[in-house]
Amino acid sequence: AMKDLEGYDTMNIRTIPEITKQLKKDENIYFSNNVTKYNRMEWKQERLFVITNLAIYNIKKNKVKRRIAIKDIDGVTKSTDKKCFEFVVHVEIDYDYRYLAKERVRDDIIFVLKHVYYNMHKRNLHVYGVAYPHLKDFTTSKKDAQKKISKMPPKGNILRSENLFDDNRISKVGAKDRSDSSKSIEVQEENKFPVFEEIENSFEDHKQRAPTGTIYSKDRGKQV
Repeated sequence: AMKDLEGYDTMNIRTIPEITKQLKKDENIYFSNNVTKYNRMEWKQERLFVITNLAIYNIKKNKVKRRIAIKDIDGVTKSTDKKCFEFVVHVEIDYDYRYLAKERVRDDIIFVLKHVYYNMHKRNLHVYGVAYPHLKDFTTSKKDAQKKISKMPPKGNILRSENLFDDNRISKVGAKDRSDSSKSIEVQEENKFPVFEEIENSFEDHKQRAPTGTIYSKDRGKQV
């Protein structure tokens, strides 16, 4: 629930007109904190990371450098290496952003993003886990995007434990049902608004969860 997102505006952005005037009038601020962004030269740049109900903002010295609409987010990847707290925001049909943050801040960002994304799309945001000490190899650059190359991890790396809701209960119309048009229509109407079983996901809970699923190894062709 969106009410669970109170208290994440650490930098109190709501009280800074210089920033809020750059946002849209119907945007609600849910998160703000300092992070480190990697540019294409691997240089580290200090940025303010802001999440609203409609977008992610990359801000430098109170000036918006890039706005990424929530509707355009394709997923998030985080390193499962215990010494690495990088994460990547994957953007559909565009280049990604790779960040570094303290573990608590990174977990907060992913937690808030999952809620905002679900509130808009009514489905879970895919969170990928890779056992790498850095995420450069999983970040789509501007040149990659221009060539329509995506560097998102394989679907096997999706961390199901990061899901806010259990969508396994959503049934699909089977092949045998498709031959019976009346039955097919009935099943489709029944599943038009799927029921999601909410998973207990307090802040303490989502921090303690261990990564599950396939972990991508340094050996490109292997999975461990």
